[in-house]
Amino acid sequence: MKRLYLTVEGQTEAAFATSVLTPHLTKFNVFLTAPRFTGLHKRRRGRIPRGGMLNTFGHALAEIKTWLKEDESPEARFSMMVDLYSLPNDFPGYEASMAKPTGRGQAIALQNSLASEIGDARFVPYLQVYEYEALVLVDPRRISSIYEEAIQRK
Repeated sequence: MKRLYLTVEGQTEAAFATSVLTPHLTKFNVFLTAPRFTGLHKRRRGRIPRGGMLNTFGHALAEIKTWLKEDESPEARFSMMVDLYSLPNDFPGYEASMAKPTGRGQAIALQNSLASEIGDARFVPYLQVYEYEALVLVDPRRISSIYEEAIQRK
């Protein structure tokens, strides 16, 4: 049984991980733990944490390294759901990666830099080129199906 620990940028990514990834990965004997946010983690006066990188990646990097130490089992895997948009410039390899001509090239270079920085094969970084929410909105007919009172247009 493998365990997947996932660092997410916001509530939308956390909901996707919980409602879509968890049932899918369970079929393959991979169990997703509750996703952790990269930003504010505690409730603040009743408000749910918003996540996000804030202005620095350093705090997220430290949290990922701590999480790796919390479960040193070879069965544990770690990843992240973070998008390229507004990535802090202290992200490992940021300047050289952002010089790449395409978003995909930038994301791949940044993922490689982060993997080198972490230095643990159990951590597989993932950067989404486009904001996750943009992918959800690509097909308005599909998103309307998640609302209880979907408006049907012909």
